[in-house]
Amino acid sequence: MEEQIMKRLMKWLLPCVCLVTLATGCSDSDGEGTPERQGKPITELTPDENKKELENIGMNLLSKINPDDHAVLLKTIARFDEIIPSPEIYSVLKSVGKVCADTDLSEMVSLASTRFAVVDMSYGTWEYNESTSQWDNKETGQKGEVTYKFKVDGTAATIHATYSDKTIRFEGRTVPVGVSMKVTLGTDTLAELNSSINMNEAETQISVNSSLSASGYLFGVVADINNNNSESMAVVTFSKDGEVLVSLAANGIFDSNLRFDPPLKSAAGELRIMDDLRVNLSCSDLQKIIEEDRKNDPTYEAYHKRMADVYNQYIHGELRYAESEYVVANIAFQAYAEDDNGDGIINDNDDWNIEPLIVFSQDGSKYSFDDYFSEVKFQSLLEQCEALVNKYVKLLK
Repeated sequence: MEEQIMKRLMKWLLPCVCLVTLATGCSDSDGEGTPERQGKPITELTPDENKKELENIGMNLLSKINPDDHAVLLKTIARFDEIIPSPEIYSVLKSVGKVCADTDLSEMVSLASTRFAVVDMSYGTWEYNESTSQWDNKETGQKGEVTYKFKVDGTAATIHATYSDKTIRFEGRTVPVGVSMKVTLGTDTLAELNSSINMNEAETQISVNSSLSASGYLFGVVADINNNNSESMAVVTFSKDGEVLVSLAANGIFDSNLRFDPPLKSAAGELRIMDDLRVNLSCSDLQKIIEEDRKNDPTYEAYHKRMADVYNQYIHGELRYAESEYVVANIAFQAYAEDDNGDGIINDNDDWNIEPLIVFSQDGSKYSFDDYFSEVKFQSLLEQCEALVNKYVKLLK
């Protein structure tokens, strides 16, 4: 049941995260009095006008991302995939490609922590022989350092990686405490990755610091994870040409005495889109939610209505434009029933569920996430996003 709660919370976050991860934009504040957007004070924007603002923010970000910036890197990774000698190195390269092609911050978090298994990792200098379709070992080299040399359309390419001898057990895998990698084509550096993981002697605190730079884009992860009832934090950033486009800062309390995984007691986070948008979400007592979830109710309807009240008590979310402390909208929850069978009858079974609502401060109106963030209402944004994805897909062909 605890796992279901965690999945449910993540599912509710996706519409917001998917929208604001695509967001950046142009704030329209005159620096005095009430900030304005679309020529109106933000306190007076209607839900439809906020919808337009959010869509414009997302489209402005998409306009800043150019697939051609990563075309050569993705082509180099694709070529390496054809002649791959080392599954371990390629798993890292696949993650690098996914981060760059999809602007995938969750993949960057995974890359920063668990993509560096050291089992059977190769070392030395290897060169691909086009005539024999084999990799020749040119130099034995030292353990912990490997170089692959090959050609992409006749141009020399190199993948050079180093990793430390010292390892730790992290998330069930044996990983080196330090890793670096550089991908070059000719004289151009296409991507550089540096990552380090440190654990204190008591094995109660892990620090992660990882960065990936590629063609002017920079993805970073900094985290301190404490399993001794003290605060943990993580910051994930996405920048281009020195300008931070998206940052996600999160903190929480892990309690090793809790009986669920992860043993998270409370958490809070802020997703910031340049100087344009902030989304804050917090859960003050996850353990209390789980304890309430374990209680029995006479009907599914009673259970879902009671749990919606519990979520409203312990989970709090707010949306603001970054230039103001005015809360544009809050997040709330409600129980609802759907006629899943299409027979016109609501049964006391899985027809009941809980959904998040976006509640606007301007007029108190409430919308379900599915209704407000629908494909129809954000069609222009989704079309532009799809066009961007298609450009990346073509680069990989």
